Amino acid sequence: MEDVDSDLPTLDQVLSRKTLPPICLYNFYIIMRDRLKMEEVLDFYLDLQHHELVWRRYVKTMHRTGHLSETDLSEGFQSPRLLSRLSQRPSTLDSEKIPSRKDLSDSSQRLILRYLMPSATKEVTQLPIELRQRLCKELEKEENARDDPLLFSEAKNYVFEYMQRFAYPKFLKLKVWGNVTLYQQISRLILGLVSLFAALTTSLSLIFLGYPQWRTRFWVSSR
Repeated sequence: MEDVDSDLPTLDQVLSRKTLPPICLYNFYIIMRDRLKMEEVLDFYLDLQHHELVWRRYVKTMHRTGHLSETDLSEGFQSPRLLSRLSQRPSTLDSEKIPSRKDLSDSSQRLILRYLMPSATKEVTQLPIELRQRLCKELEKEENARDDPLLFSEAKNYVFEYMQRFAYPKFLKLKVWGNVTLYQQISRLILGLVSLFAALTTSLSLIFLGYPQWRTRFWVSSR
């Protein structure tokens, strides 16, 4: 079992769209939505990935336009040095294809309103309440509000581990070990019950009608 599992794609590979059906992101989403009823967890993770992508594009644009140097990028896209250099929030970018700081701010606010606020449309109740409240307070600040992906790193790691422990093993079991769909399982169950009922009905009918037992058997008595 362990040897087989070791050959299967990891959750990180699935979420990075590096796998093929049936162990793919599309099928994982279907299982999360229809069977496990926790699609908001996966939606939140994927939107966090998108937020990171917007941030990376923004940082690269700032570097290309001379607002950031190679030294600023040397420690990574979410380093404290880089965040400090971008804290002034330059607003000289206006192209629709180039993300601006406002785009990042709007993306952060969407994450709050959709997933973290109480009674949100896709509230991620699996996250600890303290973590959700802390993120909401940080993003509701009127001054110096953060919109960088590093702010969401703890929440992202938490939902990843949650899916890794509670959702992904069930997904693998359904897709690898249970190589039938839900409708196929139901149809096979119904067919089996109908066949069993028909067999019992036939045997009881023969008994009540007084048919003698078979005289020719497929086995020989020991006597």
